[in-house]
Amino acid sequence: MSKIAEATGHKADAKHYRSRAARIKKEMIARFYNPETGRFYDSLNADLTVNEHTAHHSTAYALCYGVYDDQKMADKMSKFVANDGHFVGSIYFIYFMLKGLIDSGHAADAVRLLTNPDDRKDQKTFAAILNTLEATIAPEAWSNHYKPNMTMSHPWGATPGLTIVQGIMGINPTKPGFETFNIKIRPGNLHNLSVETPSSKGIIKAKLSVQDTKQVVTVEIPMNSKGTIILPENSQLIEVEDRHGSDLGGMPTDTNQVVLGSGQYQISYSVN
Repeated sequence: MSKIAEATGHKADAKHYRSRAARIKKEMIARFYNPETGRFYDSLNADLTVNEHTAHHSTAYALCYGVYDDQKMADKMSKFVANDGHFVGSIYFIYFMLKGLIDSGHAADAVRLLTNPDDRKDQKTFAAILNTLEATIAPEAWSNHYKPNMTMSHPWGATPGLTIVQGIMGINPTKPGFETFNIKIRPGNLHNLSVETPSSKGIIKAKLSVQDTKQVVTVEIPMNSKGTIILPENSQLIEVEDRHGSDLGGMPTDTNQVVLGSGQYQISYSVN
């Protein structure tokens, strides 16, 4: 809400919502978080004592919305949320699992969950949905075993599409209307990724190829927009090439971020 208020010029509202968010976060951590287990309790009783039950959902939602003080706390929460590589809960809920893991620096765990190859009948995997359920669009539940009267056209089951674009490929606006946006690819153990996604400025394209000695990112930035390519923290930028032949020789290579205007580019980098 504070971001929306800021973007629309409502400064007082932005300040109010930031203050409220900070207070709620502080109170939630103080009242619900168990630092020994890395988990959030579910609720308070009427007398404000803690109901000491920890559903997976409570910690996953907190992780998804950044309700943690530092990276150490996020790491502890993520270990619980990742659930040893197995989805828990409904097909709707796992969006929050994946987003929380990716945003807190645990994209490899999210990729592992998303690409689990177990396609046995009624398994909570997208391999089972594609190969065994034979769904071609988003179902309402993991299978008829979990909801016998489920529909086969349910937007809340479309988590992979959103997670691939905004999470793994990291394509997110940083100004209203995609005037500026980020591409922050976090592939986990995947070696080839490619996506095309619409924006109000046009189609954004991004592709990653992991090679023997380097990683190559190919991007297409639409007109009247700027894209910031964010490389992994432990990477070294090698070269930025304009696919149309413009001279980018002065592009700095001592940073893990590259800001590019409209056009087609190839970015090469190595991982230390």
